[in-house]
Amino acid sequence: MGTLVDVAKATGTLKRFMRAAKTAGLIDNLEHGGPFTVFAPTDKAFAQMDEAALDALFDDPERMRTVLENHIVASKLSSRDMGSKRESQTLGGEPLRITPQGGTAGIEVSDAHLVIPDLEADNGIIHAIDEVLLPRSKSA
Repeated sequence: MGTLVDVAKATGTLKRFMRAAKTAGLIDNLEHGGPFTVFAPTDKAFAQMDEAALDALFDDPERMRTVLENHIVASKLSSRDMGSKRESQTLGGEPLRITPQGGTAGIEVSDAHLVIPDLEADNGIIHAIDEVLLPRSKSA
């Protein structure tokens, strides 16, 4: 199976997320920590962001870490587990709203949809999502 890092690299659609995790200094945690649930924005999700805002994020490792920590939960949640859960706290302290809408394709996490659910890793699970979740409580 491999670590969360191995699984993310193997998908081929999470290259920008991996670059963001490296910028944020989170690779070691994703390789050796856990168990974690990672709601990883796809490359397409990053591409939908304003280019200047995205560049600014990649130029600021601390801010990138804040953003990415709000995509990670310190427990393993499969899409099946999310069917009975309504909220989960992220490493960054932001609550993630979980809204099941019938089947794994219908699960919403805050403002994002699961596009590739249940990518199992030795130290957790990854769900690829279609949006970058920006923190609400901190101004950018």
